[in-house]
Amino acid sequence: MQLAGKVALISGGSRGIGRAIAKRFAAAGARISIGYRSNREAAEAALVELRAAGAEAIATEADVSTAEGCAALHAATVAGLGKVDILVNNAGHHENNVFMLLEDASFERLHQMHVMSVVRMTRLVANGMLARRYGRILNISSVAATKPTVGQANYAAAKAAVEAITRCLALEFAKRGITVNCISPGLIETEMAQGTDIPFVLSHQLIKRLGKPDEIAAWLTMLASPHGDYITGRVLDVDGGFMLI
Repeated sequence: MQLAGKVALISGGSRGIGRAIAKRFAAAGARISIGYRSNREAAEAALVELRAAGAEAIATEADVSTAEGCAALHAATVAGLGKVDILVNNAGHHENNVFMLLEDASFERLHQMHVMSVVRMTRLVANGMLARRYGRILNISSVAATKPTVGQANYAAAKAAVEAITRCLALEFAKRGITVNCISPGLIETEMAQGTDIPFVLSHQLIKRLGKPDEIAAWLTMLASPHGDYITGRVLDVDGGFMLI
């Protein structure tokens, strides 16, 4: 119960990696706020799981690619659970296409979803964390930030920005007891894996299988716990060895 008494806000928490993180955090004793964009059925199913395990949990429909959505998610969390100790910036999507067919609007959508959501959500929770001299900010990147495949110029650029922001915020917040870290997953068994050339990816991995959401969640839980007190500003690849080939 290493997260007992802590409140965790997880964007994109109703499915995939976000849902696995919520379950791991809840098992460690945290109270959970999940944000979801539109799939109410998935959010309600996630709440059933969390509450059945004994966790206090709420869900808020909010599009964190917008300033209004970020503000709504933060406000609902504070109203329902009182504070935010742990922020997981997990919401995201990709729009793969070759560069010459990618329109400006696609770059802008991914920038708002992946980059500005991190900026806005962090800004919203930071005042409380700074005042309490405690906080955990955990961002989800992708191996595409460093080693993209064809058709990912927009996604790779957005995730590279997330990693740069992670390092900058770690420098600014360290003296006030706030750590800022980033997990960079390889290809994980989620809906986002659909449409990916899985055989190609596996041929460029040392471990010849897709990752599991819970394997990502386990590392996030460690970083959120007291075991992560001495780690900040890091980008951790959890990728089956993809970065080595």
